[in-house]
Amino acid sequence: MGSRLTGDDRRRRLATNLLAVLLVVLPTAQPGVVVARGDCLAKSEPNDIPDGGLALSGVGCVTGALPEGDAQDLYLWTVTDEDARHRWTIAVAGIAGTLTAVRLLPVTSAPGATPITLGSSILEVDAPPDATAAVSVADVFLPPGTYALGVGRTAILGPAPASVDYRISIALGASSPPSGDTEPNDDAGTATALGGTFAISGEAAGSRDIHAWTIAGPHYPTHPPK
Repeated sequence: MGSRLTGDDRRRRLATNLLAVLLVVLPTAQPGVVVARGDCLAKSEPNDIPDGGLALSGVGCVTGALPEGDAQDLYLWTVTDEDARHRWTIAVAGIAGTLTAVRLLPVTSAPGATPITLGSSILEVDAPPDATAAVSVADVFLPPGTYALGVGRTAILGPAPASVDYRISIALGASSPPSGDTEPNDDAGTATALGGTFAISGEAAGSRDIHAWTIAGPHYPTHPPK
């Protein structure tokens, strides 16, 4: 007799299955660009592939529905060089009684190439069947580029929900702390000096950053007393 799966195990398995559905090779797409700002955008069908779907950019939200027979919705989201300097929060209000999964997958094919290909998911937001509020991943940095934002759900567990609508919001996260990336600081000899409590940000492109943190305080024994 096999071991019984816990609720968390079932959710992880369902999320893995959904990810397999969303990891597809997409045909060429030339969606009309719609900037996601202010009020929520409503999806337009068909958008199981990016053809004819919405292309998102910046802060905003989108609403859609996944009735029976509609396996997934896909959107294209462009993160500009300026966007990549900020932290982002992505939230999903899912469909009651389902695991509603959102995956962010980088577009790896060249602009205009056919077919569009996707890399592995770099961000996942899952709203469980019993969620009573939106679920979010907060304050993440994203590299610049174009991403496929895929939305899917499992079969409905229990009574049919009053609605099969979902809502995805994209918002700026918390502000980054001041930059502490003073070059050169690539080795111990040029490390940036830090002291006490601090919060810094930096850019690790091209080389590592080294910081020397000095903590002032009373002397503590090497071994705590027994």
